[in-house]
Amino acid sequence: APSFIISRIPGFGYPIREGIALALKCDIDANPWSRPIWMKVEKAFFASQSIS
Repeated sequence: APSFIISRIPGFGYPIREGIALALKCDIDANPWSRPIWMKVEKAFFASQSIS
């Protein structure tokens, strides 16, 4: 089964407020290779893509 680790900047435990910059990272260990898809208001965003 695939495994994954999700991290973010600012780190977990810090509140996220509207207008601040946020970075999400997902490290995946899977065979075959897998790519995360991030969702925001029903729209898909792929790795290394900016969301505004």
